[in-house]
Amino acid sequence: MSPLIYFHAAETAKGRRDYLSSQLQGIDKIVEVNEPTRYETSRMLEEILLMWEKDYQESNPSLRNTPPIECLLDPLNPRLKLAVINREKKVACVTPVRLITEELREDYYHALKTALSLHDALEAIYIDVTDFDKLSNFFNQFIKEHITDLATSSSLNRQPKTFHRFLGSITAYGTIDFIPKLTETIGHRFFIKGRAGTGKSTILKRIAQEAHAVGFDTEVYHCGFDPDSLDMVIIRALDLAFFDSTLPHEHFPNRKGDELIDFYGDFIPKTTDEDNQHDINKLNNLIGSEIKKAIKILQEDDQRKKTLENTQPATVLAFNQRLRHYIDKL
Repeated sequence: MSPLIYFHAAETAKGRRDYLSSQLQGIDKIVEVNEPTRYETSRMLEEILLMWEKDYQESNPSLRNTPPIECLLDPLNPRLKLAVINREKKVACVTPVRLITEELREDYYHALKTALSLHDALEAIYIDVTDFDKLSNFFNQFIKEHITDLATSSSLNRQPKTFHRFLGSITAYGTIDFIPKLTETIGHRFFIKGRAGTGKSTILKRIAQEAHAVGFDTEVYHCGFDPDSLDMVIIRALDLAFFDSTLPHEHFPNRKGDELIDFYGDFIPKTTDEDNQHDINKLNNLIGSEIKKAIKILQEDDQRKKTLENTQPATVLAFNQRLRHYIDKL
């Protein structure tokens, strides 16, 4: 079973958000991996990850539904690792998040804030026509059926954990998400499709709140663009995942256990897109342009870091000695 892969931090339109402390719930030992460059650090974490994966596969031939090993990636450059966590051993190896180069930071945030302002204007188009009462009534019954009614005496008498993470992020390699990998072992996935401002995030917050209230651990995934908005909730004890399946993380049901919940037509008038086509297209194009600016800035930031760092690999002997140092700490 492959590890869970996600971002614990992101450079969002509302500033940098970091949820590392949320991931460290229940962890007894934290080892700081402090190598000369980002690449050496990532390589070291990769070696530790591989060691843990091999150990787990050999000791757990049947493999359980929830992977005990997690890999946290750099939100600016997802090819680099920032932390690995072994929940079975209650051990984490972490390194600090690198920030955007100072002289590029202002332009990056300006692009994202502009995009968020445009997105607010797009939301206003759909907010005016969405039947929120009908939507709320539908999900009241939905949450009762899929979460509340499944609570047990054991779940109600425990203190649940909530892990706050990011579904994806704007990176130097474009906008990415981890939905397929995060949900690959989940038996029942709900694909929520709607439009901007139609209540998808609000519904996900209600799902997370109810799951926590009745004693289930939840994984709460924030939007890497607007961190106050939610994109996904996973309740592994119930084998359930609920996620916003619209652009830029659009996915479609493709296996048994997948269900589509489409707001358009049921809670949003079917003519809304057509009636506002000009304004919607204009706003989407402007938002896309600002996101491209942000990505270009991250690409420049990554290139500057590569130039500044000494990326020449250490000798095998020296690397192995340092790896031994970290393994001894584990």
